[in-house]
Amino acid sequence: MQRGIVATQIALTSALLLAAGLLGRSAGNVAGSAEPFVADDVIVARLSLPSSTGSDETYGSLDAQYRFVARLVEALENDPAVRSAAYASSLPLDRPRPVPFRVDGSPTTSMLPEAGLVTVSAGFFPTFAVVPVEGRVFDASDRGTSAPVVLVNESFRDHYLGGGPAVGSRLRLGDAEDAEPWLEVVGVVPDLWHRPNAPEQQAGIYVPMEQVDVGDSRLRLGPWGLAYPTLAARGIPMTGLDVSRIGVHVHAADPGLPLRSLESMRAVTERRLGRYRVWSHFWMAFGVAALVLVALGIYGVLAFGVTLRTAEIGVRRALGASVVSVQWSVVRRSVVDVGLGLAAGLAVGRILVQGLAHLLYGVDPEAPATYLGVAALVLGVSLAASWWPARHASRIDPQVAIRTEG
Repeated sequence: MQRGIVATQIALTSALLLAAGLLGRSAGNVAGSAEPFVADDVIVARLSLPSSTGSDETYGSLDAQYRFVARLVEALENDPAVRSAAYASSLPLDRPRPVPFRVDGSPTTSMLPEAGLVTVSAGFFPTFAVVPVEGRVFDASDRGTSAPVVLVNESFRDHYLGGGPAVGSRLRLGDAEDAEPWLEVVGVVPDLWHRPNAPEQQAGIYVPMEQVDVGDSRLRLGPWGLAYPTLAARGIPMTGLDVSRIGVHVHAADPGLPLRSLESMRAVTERRLGRYRVWSHFWMAFGVAALVLVALGIYGVLAFGVTLRTAEIGVRRALGASVVSVQWSVVRRSVVDVGLGLAAGLAVGRILVQGLAHLLYGVDPEAPATYLGVAALVLGVSLAASWWPARHASRIDPQVAIRTEG
């Protein structure tokens, strides 16, 4: 019964450590997930433009909304405390709206693939210090009167453009060929959001806000158009940017305009990614506690077994048994129990991890490295816990043992 309890302890601990290991690796991936963009010194504000009639020159049409947002972005860029400013329909780490698309030259099919679509102003990528991995980002030359252009992220390039050079490729948004013109890819940027459980949803397309009047504007901006714009401003390094800076400019443009939110991009990042770290620490704490209990359990059972076998061990020593053979006779029981417990625990852990898949960030739950690491850790702790009782058994004096038994 004691050995069964120890084996059960080992099984539960192995399952917990497997979950903790995967979530720990996930937390490590989370820590590096914001590297493609800068979150420090960036303030973001989400606005809500009031509903107005078409006769309203401020908000009544898409053109009016565009002019209002463009004026706000320009005002922010002219602020001496602001390094760059931009509009974006989705911030980094947000889940953008998926739209169907067609790549020029791809086979015709009734089921078009989808990718996340983000509309941004020309200053978006400089504001978040995003450097293109190929080609260029949007600039002042990308206007409604110029050739329509588009940027794609690395996942889009790898999934839909063969992973090779993407600049010069063409794609069309939507499934109505007469609504959207062909858009030329002028650059590739890093992935700014991740979908660990659905890699195909990581593919992204960026179109310039300055070309919203090209093709279907509702497709590019969504059904609400520019009614809910998001502004971002990056401060001058070393000087800092007060979180209320955007609010000052919004109030100057329209004192009655409400702000849905106003916060730093660092706070947005922590909120988006915080759950991965919390769950990682939670499972890690349970795993460490269980590992300590396993070590104590193995030590206690083996130490008690050595006490019960004192006379037997004394006779063995008197008949010439070596120190190593006595130690191995004690450790052998631990090895068998650990092996059984590990096998059961890793099987249970695999099932447990499937239920935690939504918390894994860029981690393959089937990767053998974590399983091998957990097995090595549990085996090492178990052998360490077995060493002291085995050492004690090898030092039993045969005469004292037999006399005690008599």
